[in-house]
This record gives sequence, structure tokens and C-alpha cells, in this order.
Amino acid sequence: MNYKIVFCDLDGTLLNSNHQLSTSNANTIKNLPVPFIAVSARMPKGITCFTDQLGIDCPICAYNGAYIFHHDRIINNVTIPYHLVKDIAAALKDTTAHLSIYQSDEWYIEKNDIYSQNEAQITNITPSVVDFSKTDLSNVNKLLVISSLDDIDAITASLQNYRDQVTIVKSKPDYVEIMPKGTSKQEAIRLILEYYSLEAHQAIAIGDNYNDEPMIGAVGRGILLANAPGDLRAIYETSQYTNDQDGVSKILEQLILKK
Repeated sequence: MNYKIVFCDLDGTLLNSNHQLSTSNANTIKNLPVPFIAVSARMPKGITCFTDQLGIDCPICAYNGAYIFHHDRIINNVTIPYHLVKDIAAALKDTTAHLSIYQSDEWYIEKNDIYSQNEAQITNITPSVVDFSKTDLSNVNKLLVISSLDDIDAITASLQNYRDQVTIVKSKPDYVEIMPKGTSKQEAIRLILEYYSLEAHQAIAIGDNYNDEPMIGAVGRGILLANAPGDLRAIYETSQYTNDQDGVSKILEQLILKK
């Protein structure tokens, strides 16, 4: 099969465990004859720092596809209704959860705690510390909830009343992403395929975690890396290589570059 486009997650997939882009992955992507689309839960500038490094000129899917853009062209921009942002923030107020709020290319927090410090170190982005009640939060693309492994499941369960109104997905054992209803990497792929006038069977998708599952099953060849959770590896095709073993490069060399 001659695949015409590649969709790839960042953290845990393209990036290694130190959240860095390896030389092998970078060189392989630079040599691809097809579009390489980054599809990530990250905010835009948390993705463009890598796509600029790669020198690729393709649309970027931020916030799992809630915000998709190509240069100054906005392909998709869906937001969480303000009353839901307010309600969810209030519901989390007296819990151990950290809440980050993202809109467009802005990241807001109310307190700079260990969770925001860790996320800032991962993304190399500094959040703005604000009072949520005094900040315009009318165009929010994503809420990020982080807590301890002991508390995260109970906190996630407390958000179940909102499942009919927003998309809630776990992206790491201690990370819960809340996005506009209907947002998924599968929907992001649909929009990008339409943008390029391509079909799903012509696409490859590579990921490593639960928020990648919709896109893994939405293309002609969906592949997980070996560091994916065991229950996902039991369902989907899985590479023998992890993100720390340049799994993305190995897959693309075999399927696209035919090395």
C-alpha cells in the first residue's frame, strides 16, 4: 500500500521519555514524501516548537483536534461553553485536582503548584497565573485536570455528570483532558483527510495511549508503540519498539521509505 499521509501523537510517541525529539525520528520525518500531521493534546506552541524544528509545512491538530490550523488559516476551532467551564472549575475547587485552562494559544492556572511546574518543564511553556473568576474564559478549547494516582479516578468519576456535554478522556494515568463535545483525534483525522482530499485507507496513524485510540482505529494502518498500555496492545497492531527506541522512525522507514 502506498500511504499518502501520516498522523502522529507527540508525547509518548514521537517524543522520547524526556519529551525530546530524537535525531533518528527527525531525520526520517524530514525525508518523508507525504504530509506528516502532529495530532496532540498539547497547545499550539507546544507543538510548533517541534514542527518548526522539523521544517514541515502541514496543518497542526492541537487539543486533540479542537483547534486545527495551518499558518493563519483556522481549519477547526471548537470551544467549551462558558457555563460548563465555570461549573467544572467550581466542582474541582475543593478537591486535590490541579486545573489548567487553555484557549487558543494561552494557558491559564490559578496556582503554580507541582503539577503546573511539571507540565511547564515538559512543554517548556510558562502559564499565566490568573483569577479564573476575573478572566475571559469564553473561548476555552481544553481543560486539563491533574491529580495524584490515588485521587484521579475518584475525581474523574465526579465529572461523569458532564459526559453528555463535553468529551472526557484520560491521556496519562494522572491526566484527564476535558474538551468540547465531539472532539477526538478521529474527528481531527476526518477534517485533515478532507483538507487534503484523501481517504482513510491511505493514512497511517501512530500513537501510544487512550486518547490515541480513536485515530488508531480510523485509518488504513493504525499502530501503537510498545510502551502503550497492555489493554490497548491486546486490541491493535503494535510495534516492537517504544518511543525511546525511535519507534516512529522504524515504522515510517518500513511503511513509507521502504528501507
